[in-house]
Amino acid sequence: MTSAHTHKFYEPIVLLEALNDGPGHPVAVRSTARPAIDSPDLDDPANLFRAFVYKLAHVCDSVKGKLGTTITSFMVLRSERTETADDIVHYYFASNRRSERELEITRAYIHALLRKVNLAPEDADPYKSNMLRDIIAFNRQRLLFYLNRLKDSTIKCQLQIQDLFPADALNAGADLGRIMRVLNTSHLWADTQSVDATFAYSYERLMRRLTTFEMSTTGKGVAEHVREYYSEIPLDENCWYQFQHVMSRILAYPKSLACMLKTRQKWPVLFEQFYVFAVPSSQLQNSIIGRKKSYTAKDIVGRMTRRATDITAFRDYVQELQMFDLDSRIVATFSDKDFKPIVHSEVLLLNFLEFSDGGISPARFWGGLKERMYIGSSKPLCRLCKYYFEEHASGVGHRVSHDNLYKHWRFPDVLVSQGRSAIIRREQMLDKVLKRIRADAFQLIRNRVGPRGSYNDSNTWSANVTLRDNLSTVAGSDIDEITSMIGGASLNDDYETGDTLDAGNYSFSGSLHTDKQSEDGARIRPRGAADGNSVPTIRAMMARQRSTTTGSTRTVLD
Repeated sequence: MTSAHTHKFYEPIVLLEALNDGPGHPVAVRSTARPAIDSPDLDDPANLFRAFVYKLAHVCDSVKGKLGTTITSFMVLRSERTETADDIVHYYFASNRRSERELEITRAYIHALLRKVNLAPEDADPYKSNMLRDIIAFNRQRLLFYLNRLKDSTIKCQLQIQDLFPADALNAGADLGRIMRVLNTSHLWADTQSVDATFAYSYERLMRRLTTFEMSTTGKGVAEHVREYYSEIPLDENCWYQFQHVMSRILAYPKSLACMLKTRQKWPVLFEQFYVFAVPSSQLQNSIIGRKKSYTAKDIVGRMTRRATDITAFRDYVQELQMFDLDSRIVATFSDKDFKPIVHSEVLLLNFLEFSDGGISPARFWGGLKERMYIGSSKPLCRLCKYYFEEHASGVGHRVSHDNLYKHWRFPDVLVSQGRSAIIRREQMLDKVLKRIRADAFQLIRNRVGPRGSYNDSNTWSANVTLRDNLSTVAGSDIDEITSMIGGASLNDDYETGDTLDAGNYSFSGSLHTDKQSEDGARIRPRGAADGNSVPTIRAMMARQRSTTTGSTRTVLD
């Protein structure tokens, strides 16, 4: 974008963020609206397919925070060769900000996982456990973050057990105490990265304990309390909400694997012959430096509309809000050297579709069906991605939006080779999205009520998918499926102090090979995928990655 377009686009975004997210002194009263929730019936084939796609993305989103670096999106396309269109599946994925090396590690990991799902016998519990351990090991960094949150919230909840369970505090306290015993397992907190096997095994133990808790009277009581008081207590002050949220995030991993296994039963072809391709992440844009007239809400509002009466009224409103240091927060954002927007993963995939051979049409998606036109992401869509998809009007489906606003967002690059028409379409898209952001800002100023406030971008319930996938906890046959995936042990099987930890049968992903020969017409090939060249094990690649600083190289286009 030109400098003028950049300021035109980001000024109302920065203003809206300043209005809605004032630290410690919120400008606006938070809305009591509950954020949207993914709650499909997975017995419906269309819902199952979409859940499968975004569950693939979920198990690849391995790092918490860092501006969503590893947030990932997937789409499932047909082979580009007519003779294999219905037999060979092409999985395409993109991540917000992964280097070429990191994309290749992710590609090899998901390729191995899909193969293991295909080869797993129905009754082979240890093999299912190995699949789950692969997922745990790949997502170790995020899971360590969840461990800290879970331990902190459990300790706080133990202090409030009498308030929530006055009639049964003894049993409820015992249930939380069992979780704390598992959390204190040394293998979960080891600093060295050389113990992936024992970490994964210990995390399985934690998952067993949390699954037992979720189904207990205490667990159901916590869930009911969180639902009942969701909007009445600030979420960051509610230890029960934090406990429920992080527990659901941890248990989302075996449930994602359960969804993959259910998908294999429905469509075995998705796991038999396939290729996995990575779409490159965008380059970091230069820091957005505001011009002098960008530093006050009064000036920004004056450029958001041409109606003199509206300008006067809105300037009066924002002047009243200066008691909350509104302008200071605007200046702080535009002075932030890390204000470097990136293209989000779902937009990367949509842009790839638009400007690659065949464009956006049902014929390109697996099965050639309109209902398979879907891009699934590891997180619900942010507000700007939602606006982009809606205004794009491509017909490609996506997850619901949590409506949080992230200023570190930008449009895809327009290449010279794409011609003048692509530039015109991008400018039109900018104006459409900008119009909606301005409307949000004006509505917020008018009402002085946030559109909905800021929630966890991973909804407490959304990714915690059972095979019936609604707000209920795991039930019925779903428990049996998850039990089998975490080692086949009883859900009451908990290790006491002094028990040995046998991880001798654990292996990560073994020796993997890249797809030996990309089909004719395939657009993207991971580097190093030459015929006959094997790729080191995922575990070895991850170890090298930890010891080597990776640059900002990108996956090579053929």
